[in-house]
Amino acid sequence: TPLVKGHCTELGVWASNVALQVFGGMGFIEETGAAQHYRDARITTIYEGTTGIQANDLVGRKLWRDQGLAVRELLEEISATLKEFQEGEKVGSAILQAQAEVLKLTVQATERLLRQGATDPRWGLGVAVPYLHLLSLCVSAWWMTRSAWVAAQGRRGVTRRILSSEAECRIILRCSCLAVPWYWPVKSKHRGICLSPCVPPWRGMER
Repeated sequence: TPLVKGHCTELGVWASNVALQVFGGMGFIEETGAAQHYRDARITTIYEGTTGIQANDLVGRKLWRDQGLAVRELLEEISATLKEFQEGEKVGSAILQAQAEVLKLTVQATERLLRQGATDPRWGLGVAVPYLHLLSLCVSAWWMTRSAWVAAQGRRGVTRRILSSEAECRIILRCSCLAVPWYWPVKSKHRGICLSPCVPPWRGMER
């Protein structure tokens, strides 16, 4: 629930914000309808638990309560899928490389949260929002990789689906690196910086 509700609603806000920006001043008034779409998207990050509440639920209940057992099992399943595809050369190398990098960042952030959060829960909850986005992006890349694998089996639209998955995985990699803030000293040549834990990693990418 935290991944779907927290991440997807913030993504909807970002998309509607870009649409409003495209229309410029006309988008700010009611004539184009873009402002209404933005308002409708914005409320989804508030009701049924704000993004911050969803992130705290993810870290406090889904991660810390069982010492990371469920999240580690998920990441191990993603790793197993990645290894299977790498050995079988079932999808493009660019997709697998992006997925591997996102997975590496997520594993490092997860272990850091488990280790440091045990002694400093306030710090852990403070980085819960960017962690929610990072884990969500990792799962998204996983499903994009699986989608490319299905396309590679000779299904309809194979080339288009693989190219689409490759582009999406590259975007996910960029967003994932931006989701890793300065207080997670992970190593990545793609790493970016998100100064505020309350700012989704894709904010500002529309420019």
